[in-house]
This record gives sequence, C-alpha cells and structure tokens, in this order.
Amino acid sequence: MIHPLIVRPCRDRAAFKVVPKRREHLDLARMARAFDTAREYSVVVSTPHVVVIRSARGGAEVTIYESGDMLVKGVQSPEEVRDVAHTILRVLEGARRRS
Repeated sequence: MIHPLIVRPCRDRAAFKVVPKRREHLDLARMARAFDTAREYSVVVSTPHVVVIRSARGGAEVTIYESGDMLVKGVQSPEEVRDVAHTILRVLEGARRRS
C-alpha cells in the first residue's frame, strides 16, 4: 500500500522531514522490535518517544516519532526519501499484521 506523504527539506538542507497525511500514534516499542528482525534497517536508539534506525546498506538514518513523522538524513532527493519512508511503513505494517 502506498501511503501519501508530505516531504520537505529541513531548513539547513541536511535532512528531510516526512509527514504522513494520515496521522497516527505509533507503538514505538513494537516498531523497535520489528526493526530488530528486519534486515534492511537496524535500531540505533529506542526510547518511549523516538526510534532511530539506520539503513543496513549505509546512507539513510531515520528518526521516527510517535506521531509518524520522520526525519531522514543521508539521502539526496525527495524521491529517495519517499523510497526510504515507504520501506519503513511496509515493515511497520508487517509488524501490525503479525501481532
């Protein structure tokens, strides 16, 4: 499923902010467990308010907030950001179906 996303560069252009058009409250503990088993990303930091993951292929580092907003670093274009965000959302949807 393709999720509608708003992608904007941050002011300093070092990252992109991703805002899902459909807001939701994410279970960050479940999300961290899903990424612990996913091969594409590894968990760098997991707290009750934020999860930071890093691409196994290098490059992208993503901070994910409870609201579903994401801050994506290490990518060059909005198209790359959308690819990263959609991959993350697919992992999350898979975790929801398994629970």
